[in-house]
Formats: sequence, structure tokens, C-alpha cells
Amino acid sequence: MGCKSPQNYGWTERVLDKGYQILFLDQRGTGLSETLTPRTLSFAPPQQIADHVKLFRADSIIFICGGLAPLVDQPDLVYRKLFVKVAERNQAYYQKYPEDTERVKNIVRYLQSTKTAVKLPSSGPLSIPRFRSLGINLGFHGEQSLVFSCAIDAVHGVILRMAHELDYFGYFTRPTLAEFESLQSFDTVPLYALIHELIYLQGNNTSAWSADRMMKEHPAFVNLSTSSDEDPIYFTGEMQLQCIPQRNCNVYRHRTFTSNPSAPSQIFPSTFSDHDELRPLADAADILAHTSGWPALYDEAQLARNDVPVYTSIYIDDMYVSFDLAMATARKIRNCKSFVTNAMYHNAISVAGMSDELVKELLKLRDDCLD
Repeated sequence: MGCKSPQNYGWTERVLDKGYQILFLDQRGTGLSETLTPRTLSFAPPQQIADHVKLFRADSIIFICGGLAPLVDQPDLVYRKLFVKVAERNQAYYQKYPEDTERVKNIVRYLQSTKTAVKLPSSGPLSIPRFRSLGINLGFHGEQSLVFSCAIDAVHGVILRMAHELDYFGYFTRPTLAEFESLQSFDTVPLYALIHELIYLQGNNTSAWSADRMMKEHPAFVNLSTSSDEDPIYFTGEMQLQCIPQRNCNVYRHRTFTSNPSAPSQIFPSTFSDHDELRPLADAADILAHTSGWPALYDEAQLARNDVPVYTSIYIDDMYVSFDLAMATARKIRNCKSFVTNAMYHNAISVAGMSDELVKELLKLRDDCLD
């Protein structure tokens, strides 16, 4: 995802005032950073595109990100933990907006029954999995983030508008579909979808569409029943970006989920077929999902003897980085001090009025006299 220029972050001035210099490493989206789209990658067949995308992992460039990366070799454990956190955020959503339980089911019911696919302004279809991926916003603060408008209230606003239009018109208007799309359009960030599971891989492991496999362990996310006496339909989080395209083929294989064995099948289209900009990259994505032989990402022995002071923030309710795994990483880094809080979410560093407070807390760690 593209980053804003340094002067647009509230914490920049505070850090400079403290006498520090700031070096933005791999500041994606600014300067001469390369934009990846199907068009800019059209120079090569899928295998070469896959090889090119590998260069954007942390073993080739330096990453600075929200939260400490888990020291794992494969993403299954990460997604297994994150599905639990996404479930908690769904529960918080429906607790705040209980009337949305039936509204969401009405929308899903409409998407199930419509004979013609609902087309979004970008030309991609509004499938049920794409609708549920609104949940990627449930872990953000309530201001504009780097790419996504965010938070529970923004999701509710779209749900309320969609439900109203179904009642009044029997369909969704273009302005409403445009607002929906602005909350989770991966068409503008194809690298995010391509590399999402690969950032955890080391050695001879493969991702093999880990998020899709791990979702089976959480029945609440498999439930798509629109019956009023059933549990709410859960939104998915960022881990449910991935697709399962038929390997080496331009025809996409779809998974089927049912709330009970006798119910009609519910089609679950892949993200790479739902988004027009991602569709040409589906074969490359599948190659990457089944690739092994990854270089090591972290040298734990070096982390254990690290001499550089490290000050980090870890969010207890982070929906995108497992708190448990982040704390485990912090314990393995010598000279690492952590600001641990349940008063901030994952995007705090980019939220006006909050980023300055976050940096203030990190500077306190530097000034602390604890050995």
C-alpha cells in the first residue's frame, strides 16, 4: 500500500524536535517507488511475475510496519490466531449495531438470489465473499487510514445504506456501490494481495492458501445461513484476501460453503476473480502459493545479541498482528522495550491526533531508567 509523504504524519515534527533524523526505508507510493499493476507486470508470463514479486519480501528489502512480525516459518499459526481476533471484532460490531444482524442477512440473501451478478463501478462483481471482506476495516480507528476508510462505524454506514436501498429500490445504486468499493478495493493494491501470505514463509514451506484452510477451523466464518434464528454472518478480515484459482488455468475454481448438508451450496468466488485488476495475476498468485524454498527472514541468534535500542508499540486488540506472537518476538530481541496498550488499534501511527501520542509513549521508553 502506498505511503504518504513524511510531512503528512503527525509524529514527524515531534521526532525532529527531539533532535532525531528520520530515514523512511522503502517508502512505498512516494518518490521513485515502482507501482505494481497487471499492466506494469504485463512484460512477463506468470512464472516470471511470481519471481519478480518474490523480490518484495523482507529478505530482499527492509520492512517497517505496524506491529512486530511473528517469528514463524509458515502462516497457519498466524491465521489461526487472527481468525479468533476477527471473531471478537465481529462480536463487538454486532453488539454495537445489533440491528445489522438482520440487515447483513438481507443483503446476503439478495446476493444469493439475484440472477444477474451485481457489478461494482470497477466492473468487478459484488460476490458474497467480497461483501464479507468489509470486515478488513473492523480493526482500524475511526479516521481515514492509508488506503481504507475504516472502523466499525464506517462499515455500519455502508450496511445501513445498502439495506435501505434494498427496501426502497430493490437494488443498490451506483453511489452506494462506490462507497462500498472505497472501503476494500484491492484493485489499487495488487501487491498486498499477491504477497500477503508469503511474508511469513521460510525454508521449504508453502502457504497453500493458508487463510482459506484455516477458516475451516472456525465454524462462525463458514456459517452463511440467512435464517433469522441463526447466528450473525461474520465478516472476514485481511487474511481472507486470497483466492483458490485453478492451477495454470484461466477458469477459476470456486469453493462451496453450506450452513448445513442439505442446504443449497453457497458459491465462494476467489478474490482474484472478483477484482478486475487482480484477475490477470491469478496464475502468478497460485504459483507463489505453491512455491517452497524461501530464504530465511530472521536471524534469531543475531536478534538475541542485538545492541541497537528498539522501542516498539504492541496493540493488545490488534486484528492484523497477533498480540501473542508479537510479544513472543519482542522477548527474543535484546534491548527491546515495548509500549503495550489496549487503547490503540493497528493504524494508530497514521491517525491524526493519535500518532503524536503514540510517539510520545515510545520516547518515554527511551528515557526510562529501567535496565
